[in-house]
Amino acid sequence: MSFSKKIAMGMMAYLLSISMAQAEILRGERACGGLTAEESGTDFGPFDYRSAPLEKLKMVHKFHFSSSVENLTGGQSGAIIGTDIDFTLRYFPNHIRALNSMVKLAQREKTDQPKGSRYPLDCWFDRAARFKPDDMQVAILYGFWLLKKGEKTLAMEQ
Repeated sequence: MSFSKKIAMGMMAYLLSISMAQAEILRGERACGGLTAEESGTDFGPFDYRSAPLEKLKMVHKFHFSSSVENLTGGQSGAIIGTDIDFTLRYFPNHIRALNSMVKLAQREKTDQPKGSRYPLDCWFDRAARFKPDDMQVAILYGFWLLKKGEKTLAMEQ
């Protein structure tokens, strides 16, 4: 086999392994819900957290993602912190601070799906990655979460 054929075969194997790993990571719409306002159960959005309309961001932060919610000291709209983070992530799937708070809540509760969260943590990352695949902060945070779960190979791919 020629050198160029070996390189081509190697590249094909590499690309196949990446796509297989992505298939393992991304659960998709069926498992983790769609990304329209209707499917997310929201009256507007979803929006890219990095470029969201300021008035929408302020409203969600005021009523659902206050500093007490972000720091896991108390819920804003009720007693369950996970409900407020869930609400925030349905409007802004790639809200990196809300994703980080959901990770911390999952660790504190020792579960992949904290109380008040309609999805397990992997789905929140799946939704964020499907919504804005170019958001590298999401990929990095997801990689750290996978590493904490012992998923070293998948973590490195993120």
